[in-house]
Amino acid sequence: VSKAQENLEIAKMEVTRSLLKLTNALGIDLNEEIKLSDELLLTPVREMNFQDALVLALKQRPDLIAQRQHELVALRKKDAAAAEWLPVLEAFGDYGKNGKEFDDVTEVWTIGGQFTLPIWDSFKRHGNFKQNKSQLEQEKNRTLELTRSIETEISINKEELESKRNQVEVAQETLRLLKKELQLANDKYEAGTGTNIAVIEAQAQVSQAEFNVVKKLYEYNLSRVNWFKALGRIRGATE
Repeated sequence: VSKAQENLEIAKMEVTRSLLKLTNALGIDLNEEIKLSDELLLTPVREMNFQDALVLALKQRPDLIAQRQHELVALRKKDAAAAEWLPVLEAFGDYGKNGKEFDDVTEVWTIGGQFTLPIWDSFKRHGNFKQNKSQLEQEKNRTLELTRSIETEISINKEELESKRNQVEVAQETLRLLKKELQLANDKYEAGTGTNIAVIEAQAQVSQAEFNVVKKLYEYNLSRVNWFKALGRIRGATE
């Protein structure tokens, strides 16, 4: 009995940890209550090689999309600062009539041009350009670092998902074999060739195996959530 109570407390602690991990993976507020309405299943995930998964992630990851936008803004600011160095050539013209009397007027044409070259505030313009160029380089580095991070996430989560799926299959097979042993122990007991202790021990092993299957199913589904999150498709994990 004490062993069963110990296992129960361990199971409760595992459930609490599992729900916290699931909450974090889904990006849900930690104070929000989660209720699992459906049975945990070994829901298959469409097979996808690493390169295809990486291309998909780089296309739809919200954090990378936002970072690329930051880089684009920095590029436009740098280009605008560079344009301040360019000379400006302006042309203008005007046409009108001039005269003291209405019937005695002369047509007047005015044509001119203006060439502006930034000289006096060149140091200020140069400083502004260097600042914006530096900001652009920083954004490019952030984009590169995030891209490499996503590549690592895809690689790790793909291997983990495959590993967790295999662990579920092993746990399910173990449970199937232990149930056969339990049935055999029951048959021997009923036939008078076995003991009640053997039946109780077999039942305990089956219960532990059932708990292990649930645990491995949860770990697999958590890996599934992390996989879709790495792809930028968190909704896919809940479908």
